[in-house]
Amino acid sequence: MKEYFSREADRYMTSLVLRYNSEKNESEKLKLENIVVERTKVMLYLIPLRSCLIAEEELSGFLLDVMKDISRFITSFTISGTSYAAYLTQICRYRCIRYMSRKKKAERNEMAMLIDASSGCERPTYLNEKENAYEGTLIPEYKSMDFVSIIKAMLEDSDGQCGKCSAIEKELGDRLADRLCRRRFIEFLLYLPQTESPSFIAGISRVLRIDGAVISHFYYLRHLYLNTDDDAIGRLNEVTCRYWNMIVSLQRSMEYETDEEKTTMLKAALERTKAIHKRKLNALKKARHGLSQSQIASLMDIKRSTVSIDLEMIRILLKSLLSRKAEAGNPQPPDHQFLPSSE
Repeated sequence: MKEYFSREADRYMTSLVLRYNSEKNESEKLKLENIVVERTKVMLYLIPLRSCLIAEEELSGFLLDVMKDISRFITSFTISGTSYAAYLTQICRYRCIRYMSRKKKAERNEMAMLIDASSGCERPTYLNEKENAYEGTLIPEYKSMDFVSIIKAMLEDSDGQCGKCSAIEKELGDRLADRLCRRRFIEFLLYLPQTESPSFIAGISRVLRIDGAVISHFYYLRHLYLNTDDDAIGRLNEVTCRYWNMIVSLQRSMEYETDEEKTTMLKAALERTKAIHKRKLNALKKARHGLSQSQIASLMDIKRSTVSIDLEMIRILLKSLLSRKAEAGNPQPPDHQFLPSSE
C-alpha cells in the first residue's frame, strides 16, 4: 500500500490529477487519463480496506458500484488543502455507507417472503405448500426447552432420511446435512418476517428432517421472543386489504367510465390510494419483522459479521435452487416471485 499512500506517492498523485484536469492538449490528456483512472481504481479498492470502512468480501461489489462515477471523482478534484488520497477517502466513507445501506435493503427485500396481491399478506413459497409435515424421531423433552436450547437441538438433530418430499426439498435437505449450511439456514429462519403457516412449518420440517411438532414449537418460542402485537398487525392487515380493494374498485370504474373529466378524477384518486396502500404495506412488513442480525448473533453465540455473511450465503443457495427449478420448466406462479431488490 506504500506505493499509493506514502507521502511521496500522495504528492505525485495529487499533482498528476491536477495536471490532468488543467491539460488542454488532447493527446497528453489521454496519456494522463490512463494513468490517473487506473491508479484511482486501485485507490478506491484499497482505501475502504485500509480504513476498515467495509468488509473485504464486499469490496468487489463496492468497486463495481462506484466505477461509473470515477471520471466525475477525478474531474471534481480541485486545488485545495486536501490531498487526492484524503479526497478519495472522504468519498469512500460516504459511498460505503450508501452502498451497504442499499445492499441491506435489497437483501431484506429478497429474503422477505412474498406479497399476495389479493390480500396484502406475505406468504412463504420457496417450498412446496403441502401440509404433510415430516414425521420422525422427536427431540426428547422439546416442550420444556427454552429458545436457545431448541435452536442448538435443531442444529444437532436430523433423522438423515428424506421421507416424502419434492426434488428441490430433497436437494436442500441434503445440503442441510452439513452443519455449517444447517446453521446458516436456521439463522435465515430467525431473520425472516413472521410468515409462518401450517404449510410453511411442514415444509421446513421436511427440509430440516425434524418432526413437525418440534418446528412448530420453535416458531412458538420465536413468536414469544419477538413479543409482537398480534392485534395491531391484524388491524394493519385489514386496513391494507381495504385499500387494495379500493384500488381494484377504482381500476374497474376507470375501465367503464367514458367521461374524460370523471376519468381524470378517478385516475388521481387511484394514484392517491396506491400511495397510501404502499405505505400501509411497508408498515405491515416492518410490523412482521424477524430477529435482527445482532439478536441472531447473540442467540447463536457467533459474531454479527458472521451472521451477515451466513445470510448472504444461504440467500445465494436458495436463489440458485429456485433458478434451477424454473429452468427445469417448473417456474413459480406470478404471485410467488421474490420481491425486487429495490423498490
